Amino acid sequence: MMDGADVGKDGTPYFSSAGIALEPQGYPDAVHWANFPSILLDVGEEYTFRAVYQFTVE
Repeated sequence: MMDGADVGKDGTPYFSSAGIALEPQGYPDAVHWANFPSILLDVGEEYTFRAVYQFTVE
């Protein structure tokens, strides 16, 4: 049970109400940097993305 006894980064305790956000996205501010991959789509162009997350518990 996550009751604060487990400690994470910088000594932060983990509680049962803790959460995580996994938010895949393009490079921030990519439209202003020529060396970043483009995040713009042309008219009619399709974008497909698939994210697979796999977790294990020890």
